[in-house]
Amino acid sequence: MTLALSLATAAGLCLAALGAPGLRLELSASLRRGLYRLDPLAGTALVPGKLVAACPPPSLAALARARGYLRAGLCPGGVKPLGKLVLAAAGDLVELAPAGLRLNGQALPATAQLTSDSRGRPLPHYPAGCYRVLPGEVWLISPHPRSLDSRTFGPLPASQVLGVLTPLLTATGADPRPLAALLRRASSCRPGAPAPASPCPASPAPAPPPSPHRPRPPCRLSP
Repeated sequence: MTLALSLATAAGLCLAALGAPGLRLELSASLRRGLYRLDPLAGTALVPGKLVAACPPPSLAALARARGYLRAGLCPGGVKPLGKLVLAAAGDLVELAPAGLRLNGQALPATAQLTSDSRGRPLPHYPAGCYRVLPGEVWLISPHPRSLDSRTFGPLPASQVLGVLTPLLTATGADPRPLAALLRRASSCRPGAPAPASPCPASPAPAPPPSPHRPRPPCRLSP
């Protein structure tokens, strides 16, 4: 449901004032702005396309707090959680390059790595390479092309995911639904997954060698 942002904001503030549990007011352009419900994972599988709230790495939290990217909150580093889509989970293959991302050989549009913020200040970025996602970690992505996500900080421990987000009242901002559909499609192309209804395109060229940023199992591209 879509309403004016002012109405969504007013509803969120009123419900928060009444102590309604599990509500999150999203004011960032990284998602559609408005009111969301935050539900505990409670065994929910973290799969590509799932909309979640997660705490950023402490190193990014410090930078985000200093530059005003994130509001104050209860995550380590004193910032609010990030609202993001799960990009990849255990067993998925992520190809990270300056020009953009591939998930299991499928190109994801508008995912070029950021080198600077909107004010020209340099941004950290995770080393380019081909990564097989390990058990117990996830990669996150936003539908907004200039958002801070795993293009910046790489994989996160799955334990930093706080829960699943469900939109209640939303207005303007980045709509996660088209990207979520692409991620679900790309997830079906993961090595070992049941064959999808239509063929999965292969990467046209080998990815750069795995980054020495930290040890990784060998990463093989889809044939």
